Amino acid sequence: MIGRRAFIGGTLGLTAATCVSKTVQAMEARTAASQTKPLWIDANFIPWFGEESWSDETQARARASGLSAMKMTMGGSKGDLARFADDLAWANSLARRYPDLFVIVRQSADIVRAHETNRIGLIPSLENADILEGDLERITLFRDLGVLVMQLSYNIETPFGGGVLAEGVGLKALGADAVARMNELGVLVDLSHSNTPTTLEAAGISTKPVAATHTGARSVHGNIRNKSDAELRAIAETGGVVGVYLMPFLAPSPRQPDTADFIAHVRHVLAVCGEDHTGIGTDQWFLPTDTSDEAVAAYQEIAASRQAAGINAPEEDRLLYVEGLNTPDRHNRMAEAMAENGLPAATVDKIMGLNFMRVFEDAWI
Repeated sequence: MIGRRAFIGGTLGLTAATCVSKTVQAMEARTAASQTKPLWIDANFIPWFGEESWSDETQARARASGLSAMKMTMGGSKGDLARFADDLAWANSLARRYPDLFVIVRQSADIVRAHETNRIGLIPSLENADILEGDLERITLFRDLGVLVMQLSYNIETPFGGGVLAEGVGLKALGADAVARMNELGVLVDLSHSNTPTTLEAAGISTKPVAATHTGARSVHGNIRNKSDAELRAIAETGGVVGVYLMPFLAPSPRQPDTADFIAHVRHVLAVCGEDHTGIGTDQWFLPTDTSDEAVAAYQEIAASRQAAGINAPEEDRLLYVEGLNTPDRHNRMAEAMAENGLPAATVDKIMGLNFMRVFEDAWI
């Protein structure tokens, strides 16, 4: 710093043959034959930048997470250029200091390499488009610096389009140019924080898959940070993926969401988008969210500052976690919960990583 209906095959006109890359097909075959660990990708992971965070315990938690790759927001939610420089430098230093644990992802093959060597690929991304300053050349600059995923807006209006708090603002002419530039350069267009008009219009003109890396289903809970069914379909129709997060927007305030809420959102995205277009973007960290009184007080201060700045979404009034999944092994628990709720193993593997792997391959070319 979200009811459900059965999916009818063919609704989006997308078949398994068109949605599964050769690399993903090969991974599926290898996993089935050897019973090796599946490829898991968290499409929105919150990095805890700073030397002090990487204790032996944190390294162990990272190794035990099961992740093969994670998208890391750089520059913070405010889109600060100086912070971006620090964040990128720190991520590169992680890969140098812990070469047996991390790989900087510059192309999709690096995720494969990380997976096959039991490491974690770090995918640089931008969340707040303010850092682009309305300049298309900034997109080129950040792509050259290794940024592979970019948003058109955070919660408010930008020169490119509208965030979820910018009512009535759609994709602007410059935003259309930005989508074209990202398509050309091999940057995944992330519409997580974009409002409905901007999401629909950007998805409608993109020549490559787009994504909402971290969101929920508005039909399950009507928070504006969650995507409407129309948005979910539009993203899927590009060949893209919708990543379900572990944020309080999954359930109505003041209740803290739980695993059942998470599953409800996953099932709804599956029903609307299909199993080839559903993923995970937790918006979490390796370690559990601190739920102490001190942590609650600190969060309330942060929430107040975000409200004063006009960037907080509705229902940012609870700590950012999901009951039952606020553990270091949350990815394993998510996979187990999906299996316990009747999802086939092959579908769980797609949701946990193979779908985003395919989209990254397609978008980054």
